[in-house]
Amino acid sequence: MIKLEKLEKGEFFEDAFLVSYRYNKDYLNKMRSLKYKRYVPNKKAWEIPSSELKHLVDLFGVDDINVNAKYLEGLVAVSYTHLTLPTT
Repeated sequence: MIKLEKLEKGEFFEDAFLVSYRYNKDYLNKMRSLKYKRYVPNKKAWEIPSSELKHLVDLFGVDDINVNAKYLEGLVAVSYTHLTLPTT
């Protein structure tokens, strides 16, 4: 599980999150696949801009992220645009 912490102001990005986890090669590869990220060695964590949050959720899945749910609102909504409702 990854831990996601909202930063008031990041070292690299204005509106940012800090992503940390116990070492896991699969997690590392997923983090490396993000377009915008920076490793913060003294914190042993990654900093990502808020604009990458949706991609992070897509990569890890909402069940594998420990964060205040308010930051995920709107990111994990189910899309019903492909469904056709029956008419009565």
